[in-house]
Amino acid sequence: MDNDHVVILIGKIIFISGILYLAVPTIKGFWGGAGPLISPEDALLKAFKFVGLSSNKKIYDLGAGTGKVMIVANSKFGANTCGFEISPVMFFIARLNLWLNGIKHYELHRESYYGYKFNNPDAIYCFSSQSDMDKLENKLTKELVSDVWIISYIFPFKNIKPVKIIKSGKSGDMYVYKI
Repeated sequence: MDNDHVVILIGKIIFISGILYLAVPTIKGFWGGAGPLISPEDALLKAFKFVGLSSNKKIYDLGAGTGKVMIVANSKFGANTCGFEISPVMFFIARLNLWLNGIKHYELHRESYYGYKFNNPDAIYCFSSQSDMDKLENKLTKELVSDVWIISYIFPFKNIKPVKIIKSGKSGDMYVYKI
C-alpha cells in the first residue's frame, strides 16, 4: 500500500470516527430520552409560575435539548439555569439558542445528569422517556433534600403523587411534584 492510500484510509477512519462521536450520543439521547419533541411554552409558563420560579431561584434542565426550557426560565423569570445534554449536536444547538436569545448567565454541561450530584436546586425540569423517569425517580428521592419542585413533561413518576397536573393541550400533560 503506498502513502496516498494510507493517507486516504486514515482520513476515512477519522471521518467515520467523527460521525460516530456525534451520532452515538445523539441517537442514545433520542432513543433513551424523550425524542425530538419540544416542551410547549404555554405549559412551561404555567408550571414555572406555579412553582414560584424567580431571579433568586435555580432550576436544572435534565436533557436540555434545544435550550428552550433554560431560555424561558431565564428570560421570563430571571432564574439561574443549569442544563445537561449528552448529545453533542443538541448541546451545540442549545448553546447557539442561548446565545441568540441573549442568555448570558447559565451552566450547560455536555454530560449525563446521572453522574452529577444535584446541589440544592429550587426546581428540576425533566422531559425523558418513562424508563428514564423510573431511574430518575430513584436518584432524586435519594439525593434531594425537601422543598424541591420537579416538573415533568408527558412522563410521570410512578411512586410520587403530583401536586398539580397542567394540561398542555399538545402532546401530553405536565406533572408538578414537590419533594
